[in-house]
Amino acid sequence: MKVKDLTFDIIPSTGNIPTFILDNLSYYNNYFVTKYRGWEVSSIYENAQGNIIQGLVNLDVTNLIISNTYKYNTLYNTTRLTYDPIANVDGTETITTTKEGSEINSGSNTFSPGATSTTTSKSNAYDDTELRENAEDITTASGEDNTEYSNTKTFDNYKEVVQNVRKGNIGVTSTQNLIEQERNISLFSIIDIVCSDIAHLILLGVYPNE
Repeated sequence: MKVKDLTFDIIPSTGNIPTFILDNLSYYNNYFVTKYRGWEVSSIYENAQGNIIQGLVNLDVTNLIISNTYKYNTLYNTTRLTYDPIANVDGTETITTTKEGSEINSGSNTFSPGATSTTTSKSNAYDDTELRENAEDITTASGEDNTEYSNTKTFDNYKEVVQNVRKGNIGVTSTQNLIEQERNISLFSIIDIVCSDIAHLILLGVYPNE
């Protein structure tokens, strides 16, 4: 008997199969009949009168789907991902630094001037516009100026978190190649995968992924 002559749904309504199939059950059944309408159902599902045994077909199809639940759910979930098709990097690197205890920074600075500085003051008289020197200060510095310092930092549950975000096309693949990959991804169909597995199980002359 051909698929188009069946009077029942290939995939039965049962709570044990993936939710995304149950939610679109009529679509999956109609798609299967449309795609494989001319194919013959295997004779192992026929009774003595040559009629297809619905219960046996539904049982085998249900067991097939249940045994592949992880596979189907994983494939389906990949169709729900949101991403930028022309970005081949999208990630965050987190570096965490923790400190406990004390950090001491100490030392000394030595300054040896050995120089003389001269400061000259000029002014003008009330009735004279010319500036004239009226004082001179001479400062001579010698010897050494030693300054010692010591700083202590104490850390208590100190944590420093640095996040480096990388996103976009980093250049290892051209944008055109990424677009071509996205086109290939768009050809993927989870309903084709499920129906192909069913067809391989119950129909004559159907091979995997056909």
